[in-house]
Amino acid sequence: MVAVAVCLICYVAGWRGTDWAAQIYRSAQVAHYGLIDWDPGWYGGTYPFNYSLLYPLAAAHLGLWPLAAMSSAGAAFSFDRLVSADLRRRPGGSWYFAVATVIAVAIGQLPTLTGEALALGSLACFARHRASLTRRRRGLPRAIGLAGGLGLGVLAALTTPIAGAFLALALFAMAITDFPQSARRALFRTGAATVVMASSAALPVLFPGAGSFPFPFGDLVAVLAISAIIASPILSMPWVLRLGALLYAATSVALFVVPTQMGDNDGRLAAY
Repeated sequence: MVAVAVCLICYVAGWRGTDWAAQIYRSAQVAHYGLIDWDPGWYGGTYPFNYSLLYPLAAAHLGLWPLAAMSSAGAAFSFDRLVSADLRRRPGGSWYFAVATVIAVAIGQLPTLTGEALALGSLACFARHRASLTRRRRGLPRAIGLAGGLGLGVLAALTTPIAGAFLALALFAMAITDFPQSARRALFRTGAATVVMASSAALPVLFPGAGSFPFPFGDLVAVLAISAIIASPILSMPWVLRLGALLYAATSVALFVVPTQMGDNDGRLAAY
């Protein structure tokens, strides 16, 4: 409810950043012409599927603002379920996260917000699946966790490759930390991460962009600084988060050295 409320405030206040124009254009295009694989009206022509397959389709049918509100609520709910289950209480970070969803709405990073909601929902489902394994439960709870985690993960990747790539990174970190306890569970996590990563890479590979996205050195320094803080003993962190930060830092360096379509979009995880 807090996430929906701040989204409503954003709507009433008229906060619409630079990315809103792109989302209005893409959703209106789908509403009028349906899904197309080539758009000659955007600069020198682009492949819309390179950006997102599912978001313009959902926005065209549901509307940008209703979808933004649902995405904010879904992301906040899934985040709260994840951290509350681990801490056995609702931390202040859950309230902060709910309020902070307004940033993506105000800027217009709406596909990323929707992908974020789906990716966090995927992790929540995988957490439920892991809990059912620990408690040796079979049947519906385990099946829901498995199918929901994989399904939402693929949907996140097809909504925006950025969210899919971040989700795959998290699953790889979980797989590595699971290996000493359960090689079977680690292999499952690795398989899930591979499926999500393949789904993230499919659209950019099949429908290439016009070029690479710049990755300024200053943004790389900020990413590495945040990763170093998380990976260091300064803060009390589970090992999986420290490992995730190290994987994120190494990936960021690689994306800085090798020009790609991802580029500075890599910094969004550090910003969030």
